[in-house]
Amino acid sequence: MAMVVVLNTTPERAFRVMTHYTALGKINSAVQQSQLLKTFSPLKHRVKTVTSVCVLWVCQTITQIQDMLKNPRTLHLQATLTENNPDFISGYASWHFSAHPKGTKMTFDSMIEPAFWIPPLIGPWAVSNMLTSQADITSVGLEREASKLP
Repeated sequence: MAMVVVLNTTPERAFRVMTHYTALGKINSAVQQSQLLKTFSPLKHRVKTVTSVCVLWVCQTITQIQDMLKNPRTLHLQATLTENNPDFISGYASWHFSAHPKGTKMTFDSMIEPAFWIPPLIGPWAVSNMLTSQADITSVGLEREASKLP
């Protein structure tokens, strides 16, 4: 999945909200739990998220353990799924926040390979719609939480 969104906030505020790993549920209520598991350095952390998502009539709780690498200088955040993820074989995500005349341009790129079965005919379409919907919810949540920062 790849997308570009313009957020009504500054790049620095959006980046701060996205890297507050234990408060990801405030951005999107689908995130039931976000937990800092390990700090490797001030810039690299291992984070566990538990998310509840529904595609059509099927709902599933998904656990992800990711190594998050942040670059405050370039406002870039990269997530890589670790080994031993129960719900995914592999995956990564990347966020980049940059200035835009209307606020912040957030560029997002992600690829995940699920460890669970997705029905071949309607599944990819339904998953794509769910991901788009969750991206919209997350964008609104980022703006809302960024507006609360001092």
